[in-house]
Amino acid sequence: MTGVTLKIDFETEALGQALASLRRQAENPRPALAEIGEYLLEATEDRFAAQVDPAGRPWAPLSPRYRKKKRRHQDLILVLDGYLKGTFPYRDVGGRAASGTKAEAKRVSASRLEIGSNRVYAATHQLGDPARNIPARPFLGLAGADKAEMLQILEDHLRS
Repeated sequence: MTGVTLKIDFETEALGQALASLRRQAENPRPALAEIGEYLLEATEDRFAAQVDPAGRPWAPLSPRYRKKKRRHQDLILVLDGYLKGTFPYRDVGGRAASGTKAEAKRVSASRLEIGSNRVYAATHQLGDPARNIPARPFLGLAGADKAEMLQILEDHLRS
């Protein structure tokens, strides 16, 4: 034979173990989803602190009328008593508290992650209510950096 040949021999047992490990990790994404949930919890808390939406845009300011009648935290948007921003820890599917002792807001199962607030007025602030002249001030969502971090967490999980 003329020319060049590259011959690669795989050690079947080692390859099989590596593939089996990868399969086990892929079949149980729950640890990765829980880590993503913790990341999203921190990102949401950071948005409240910075008073911005997931894309980093400032929330609509308070109306002068509401700001005047607001009894405390007049300089903070979406914060009166701190109840809304304190409703994002989660419980696992079995109902055990996974983060703090606050109200249930985020669930992790073997293949799903949910994050949100159990406060009735959360949707009003997230989506807005034109009938009551309340602008949307999104606090939940994903920005490009969030998506990149989530992919990194998944990649790390599969590598472990």
